[in-house]
Amino acid sequence: NRYTFASTLSHLRRCNTPIGRDGKIAKPRQLHNTHWGMVCPAETPEGQACGLVKNLALMANVSTGSSSAPIQDFLQEWGMEELE
Repeated sequence: NRYTFASTLSHLRRCNTPIGRDGKIAKPRQLHNTHWGMVCPAETPEGQACGLVKNLALMANVSTGSSSAPIQDFLQEWGMEELE
């Protein structure tokens, strides 16, 4: 799907929910409040895949390979106890 630059970005930022398209359960098709800022609430296909195929929001950024040490240091500075 490479008609326009916008459609190419939309296609590359697609997230598929791994359940059957013929299911009648509404919960997987709805947005959860933790999706705020990460999933576009307006862009979803029509038909059986409605709500099961979601797209990352325009300004969402997925980072990989980053160290968790700065976050752990921050939490320890604020008094978070480490569980082992």
